[in-house]
Amino acid sequence: CENFYNVFSLVWGNNLNAVEEDLKNEGAITAKLSGSGPSVFGIYEKGKGETAYNNLCKKYKDIYLCVPNCNSGVEIVE
Repeated sequence: CENFYNVFSLVWGNNLNAVEEDLKNEGAITAKLSGSGPSVFGIYEKGKGETAYNNLCKKYKDIYLCVPNCNSGVEIVE
C-alpha cells in the first residue's frame, strides 16, 4: 500500500489531501484518489473500517463502507 500513487492527485490539490489525511487518521493503511476522481478510498485492515466509517459519517455526506466478499466481489454495507 505504501507504493500507491495517482498522478491526478496533483490536480485536486489540498481538498483531496485533507480527505486522504482524514481516512489515514481513522486508521487507513493508505488512502488515494480513485481514477481521475472525484472518489477517494481508504484501505483498512479487516474489521477496522467500520469504526472509521462511523466516525467519518459525521463529517462527510457521501461515504460508503465496502467489504470484500469472496463469493460476490464487493458489497456495500450501510
